[in-house]
Amino acid sequence: MSKFFNKHKKTVLLEIIVAVLLPLIFYFNVFFGKSFGFECANGVMGGNTPFQQEGIKFNEYCKTMIDPGAYVWQHPPHWMESSRQMFDLKIPKWSQNIGVGFPLVANFQSTVFYLPLMPFSILFSITKNLLFLDLFFVTRYIIASIGMFLFIRSFKISKELSWFAGLSYFSIGYFIYLPNIAHHNVDILIPFIAWGINKLYFNKNPKWIGLTGILLGLSMLGGMPESSIFVLFFVGLYSTFLSFFYLKNNSLKYFLYGLFILLLGLGIGAIIYLPGLEFLSNGVTTHVSGINPKSVSWKNVIFLAMPEFFALRNVSEYLTKIDFHIASVNHVGVIISYLYIICSSTFIFWIKKIKNNSQILILLFFWILSLVLLLQQYGIIHFFFFEKLPVFKQTIFTKYSSSLIGFSMISTVVIFLNQVFKKRNYVLLLSGLFISYAIFFANNYYQDVILSSHYIKKYFGFISANAFYALIIVFIITSILIFLRNKKHIAYILLCLALIEAYIYFPKDGDQMRRDSFREPPSFTYLLNKNYKEFRIFGLDHILFPNLSTIYDLNDIRILDAIWPDRYFYYIKEFFAEPNSLQLTGIREHNATKSANLIDNPYFDLMSVKYIISYGDIESKLINNNIIETFLKNKKNDSNIVASSFQIGNESKNILFQHAPGDDAAKIIKPIGAKFLYLYPAISPGIFNINKGNGVTFAAKVIYDKYIIDFQTVRIDPANNRDDQKWSVMKLGPFPQSDESYSFDLELITDPNGDNSYDQSGWGGFIWDNEQMQINQKYQLINSDLMNIYENKQAVPRLHFVKKTIFIGKNNSDVEYENIIKLMNEYRKEITDIAIVDGINNENQDFDPTQVIISESSFEDNQLSFKYSSSQPQYGVLSDAYYPGWNIYMNGVKGKIDPVNLAFRGFNLPAGHNIKVEMKYEPTVFYIGKIISLISIGTCLIIIFKKNKG
Repeated sequence: MSKFFNKHKKTVLLEIIVAVLLPLIFYFNVFFGKSFGFECANGVMGGNTPFQQEGIKFNEYCKTMIDPGAYVWQHPPHWMESSRQMFDLKIPKWSQNIGVGFPLVANFQSTVFYLPLMPFSILFSITKNLLFLDLFFVTRYIIASIGMFLFIRSFKISKELSWFAGLSYFSIGYFIYLPNIAHHNVDILIPFIAWGINKLYFNKNPKWIGLTGILLGLSMLGGMPESSIFVLFFVGLYSTFLSFFYLKNNSLKYFLYGLFILLLGLGIGAIIYLPGLEFLSNGVTTHVSGINPKSVSWKNVIFLAMPEFFALRNVSEYLTKIDFHIASVNHVGVIISYLYIICSSTFIFWIKKIKNNSQILILLFFWILSLVLLLQQYGIIHFFFFEKLPVFKQTIFTKYSSSLIGFSMISTVVIFLNQVFKKRNYVLLLSGLFISYAIFFANNYYQDVILSSHYIKKYFGFISANAFYALIIVFIITSILIFLRNKKHIAYILLCLALIEAYIYFPKDGDQMRRDSFREPPSFTYLLNKNYKEFRIFGLDHILFPNLSTIYDLNDIRILDAIWPDRYFYYIKEFFAEPNSLQLTGIREHNATKSANLIDNPYFDLMSVKYIISYGDIESKLINNNIIETFLKNKKNDSNIVASSFQIGNESKNILFQHAPGDDAAKIIKPIGAKFLYLYPAISPGIFNINKGNGVTFAAKVIYDKYIIDFQTVRIDPANNRDDQKWSVMKLGPFPQSDESYSFDLELITDPNGDNSYDQSGWGGFIWDNEQMQINQKYQLINSDLMNIYENKQAVPRLHFVKKTIFIGKNNSDVEYENIIKLMNEYRKEITDIAIVDGINNENQDFDPTQVIISESSFEDNQLSFKYSSSQPQYGVLSDAYYPGWNIYMNGVKGKIDPVNLAFRGFNLPAGHNIKVEMKYEPTVFYIGKIISLISIGTCLIIIFKKNKG
């Protein structure tokens, strides 16, 4: 063994082994089928699992996850989409599965062209084995570890300290608590990019312009502009600093080199960012951060060196107390935090050493950079101009600078340690120790957040276990820095402490197996046997994540992205969404104008939604429950009555929730044709069999024209009767004069039984018999395996032909969307047979679609085609998103695509027999971006392989 070690001690073998093994060991329990899987993926749009009926049973790891749905919607869908097209030797440019069509290449979250991902994407697509997804995640941290090691080594710092830096970087909070998120595609390359800049400025070798440009370009191709903007900021700042403060000569020349690296990196990413910029001009931002600037507590200023200095593990409790939600992802650990505090408290000492030590100059650069980023992250300063732009609003008080903060703090600490090793100053170290202790004991604000330990509390009072451990680690670090002489021994001890600390911080988990879609396909894959390409699907109960359907090549009309195509957004907002309708559409704004009623909504049918998926019955979900809204309006100042939802068994219903005793009444409008009103009283299923009391009695009374039409009661006793754990039913009526509409009084009484009755009760359903009939007429249950799949019998095919065109607009200019919406509302009953064309002011025309014969139709991502025959000219409509870049060809001759019915595509077809019609996505801006990317890569390669003279 010693011979082997001696043989390879001058090689990078050991470093590579360490860099590979540490992340693999560190994240082993997270991936590879143990804890981190789809059971953690509660939706970005809601709190339920994507496939399973049962709610999430969190293991300990899931509890600490932030935005766990990102694991699902940022990676596998786009992998499947892009790799499937690449197998066909096509460039992935469009996704027909997201919304009603989406420019995939313009989706900053798609990672379509992220080269390090490609091998895993191919293996993942072939095998459907989640192992390759896990391997990709672990590989990212291996890359981060190697990059950090190389960067620190470029300062001529010892291998041991470089290992310590590598471990500290891949175990920062942003990676620990968000190992799933696609932003790390950008972040893991920060150390590599910094390493390349060091090589350029330290070795003065122009080849590193090309290499660093490629590294920066790879980070740009990772998508996620919120993270990329910080990487670009760092590259510009660091290269400028080295040019004018580190170099003695040729400052302007190397400043231009740094600028050229920025241009090369942006150029390589042009294949994504140019279509993305086009999308910004053709899209609407909908994800507006809910976090607004707020007053900053002085305690936040004190604890900029990381609240995690006190070794907090209970992140869920921690986040309820901290002023800003980004604390957990800013974790760098006790060791880094403590040493950063020492460095911060002794910075004057280091300023005096600048003249004789260029490394101290770089130390101060990273210290100032991390301090400024912390101040920005904690909301104390704002210096990014793009925070004012809607698409970048999320950069305020968010996690996207967290990796750069961790990188800067670790760099500061390791360079600081290297200087301390050279000549330890005991006064400085001791002063740092006492400053740290003083800060800790002044921290009364966080006392109740720190985890309690009964044993430690007994002997050490208010100091809880983890805080006590943190103090021990701080004491050990200070002691070894002061008393040990051998710097290698110090580095090894710090490395061991970092491993222990990583173990303490890293969430533990059980051996819970994953419930992922790739090993046991969910029941909605039943639709794969249908002719689903010509129609779309929609999932209630958060069953289908936006973008997740891409895995199975299913077309889900919802979309979850920072930006929507503008026409589609206004269509959804006007004709389909409802206030607070995030669970249905993904729109986060609360100014939607219409109900999401799917029973009598031709605009919903016009989106070609043929299949609806639900865990239970769909009645209460599809009905706009005016009765609940009426009660809430009458009781707007009563905090004891709210709208909620209960799920009992397989049935989930909207309910009027209240705490008993309650006595509520409202005037209700009976619709025409309704004879009976169904109510579904229930008690929350969460309180059954827990001996909370002897139940609640529900009473409902109907009064019309001063006469009591019906009066019914139901008693539910959850503590003593398991059979009551179901939806009860009240059928009120019959109502007189069923063919007329009139108002009546509905009184609801919830009365506790006994002194210890539980009062978590609700009235659900409120379904009229005519509404029930409408549902039965429109939606047919076709599958009930684990979840119900309903067929919408009134759905309009994606490709259909209309009876009439109505043109709106003149002088080749677009009209306001409001005018189109107004006209569509006027033709509501005929809208599925009409095309309201936005564009040139042509004459309205009538058509006979019964003459159309379609054959050999094919729906693909970047194009669709069919053969068409008709004895008369026709007008076709495709229920796919209208977006620039789509062209239509008839027997090879280019035609024209119109925006139709606000959001979709329309086109004229002449009379003829077997005309081949093709619609292709050929975005000019994408091809321009591809040329710029290829030129930029070519330039980098020329610089790399060009021979240097002398």
